[in-house]
Amino acid sequence: MACSTALASTRIQDIVADRTADNYALIISVAAGLPGLANDREKVRGILERKEFGFHIYELRDKDATKPVLESTLMYLSKKAGDRGTLVVYFGGHGAEGQFYLGDKKFFSANDFKKSIAGGRKGKSALERLMIFVDACESGSFVDPWSASQKFIGSFGAWTPKDGARNLFLFASSLPHESSLAAAEGSYFTLALRQAFDEAVAQELSLGEWARLTQQHTQEHHPVFKFVPEAFSEEKVLNSPCD
Repeated sequence: MACSTALASTRIQDIVADRTADNYALIISVAAGLPGLANDREKVRGILERKEFGFHIYELRDKDATKPVLESTLMYLSKKAGDRGTLVVYFGGHGAEGQFYLGDKKFFSANDFKKSIAGGRKGKSALERLMIFVDACESGSFVDPWSASQKFIGSFGAWTPKDGARNLFLFASSLPHESSLAAAEGSYFTLALRQAFDEAVAQELSLGEWARLTQQHTQEHHPVFKFVPEAFSEEKVLNSPCD
């Protein structure tokens, strides 16, 4: 029996919590000599532009991706997203312990990120979903601190809804002490992320299975991820209206 499209659209949960909500995505790309970032952006856009998700997509590149601009953009997008909204953020570029490198030669830390999201949600309830993909060296330090000194720049290790979202999916391209590799055709992690996404859609897999497939496909380094709560990992990457 065919299902009602109107009814199904309010019930479907996959990458987005609600396809009828205001869902936003931000792609940040700072090359600073790295190859393949244009191809990375194309791969990520191929995921986000799926009509089922309904993302409003923004981009910040190179010199335009300054710390003040990124702070204000994150606050704006997290504010614009509705209470049932999903916000996806992808960063590609250079990284260091708990930080990534921006176009004004400043670093953006996990604490900067959390403050911007929480600032955008001030006076509002938490976002339903926040997904963060960091393709940079040492990006695993965003998932959990690598050293005691990282307390000054933070991590997402102790995430709670007070930080601005009820559900968090954080995916980093490498271990805390590890480099992330890139070539002219794109970074190893982002290429694997897109390959695994296509496979996950075809096989009707969950977000957690997508993450594990990405780990399997990434060569030379070791992506790490976190779901808060863990049950979030069981949602499908792409649901059909009749599921």
